[in-house]
Amino acid sequence: MQRMSTSTFADVLVSETPSTEIGERARDFDWIVGGWSGTTRDFKDDGAVVESTGEWWFSWVLEGRAIQDVWIVPRRADRDGASRSYNRYGTTIRFYDAQQALWRIIWINPVSCIKNDLAGRRHGNRIVLEGVSEAGLIRWSFNDITPTSFVWRGEERQADGSWFLGAEFTLTKKV
Repeated sequence: MQRMSTSTFADVLVSETPSTEIGERARDFDWIVGGWSGTTRDFKDDGAVVESTGEWWFSWVLEGRAIQDVWIVPRRADRDGASRSYNRYGTTIRFYDAQQALWRIIWINPVSCIKNDLAGRRHGNRIVLEGVSEAGLIRWSFNDITPTSFVWRGEERQADGSWFLGAEFTLTKKV
């Protein structure tokens, strides 16, 4: 029996740079590669706010054709006894669809058994993605993007057509 390569799973998954196939669109998300930490706020319907700390890790993957993240709330140092509510330890794969000229993303959170599919694009200093969840229409956005910080927002469409801010994450790049 021939022995397989000594590469690890991470070796064949992680890429140092984006693929040239993506071209200029790689800059839409290239700034996010690395580790981030910050505060998460989940807004309940009754006006209560649940605050926690989290960490978010991003890397180019699949020969640089996609960016994958791992989103962890509460952060690993605080996970002992974490309840299932507002507990996130999931991953997103985001890839550029050149035919539609947009980014497609798929988020899964095995802790809560949630999967979301969204698509969208960069608009200046903001990235806006829209999709459908079990609750209905959703919108995720990356806002106020700088090389060392950004604000992520998760919103749900209400019956009256307005957007309800369900979650907001204020993040800073780890040094």
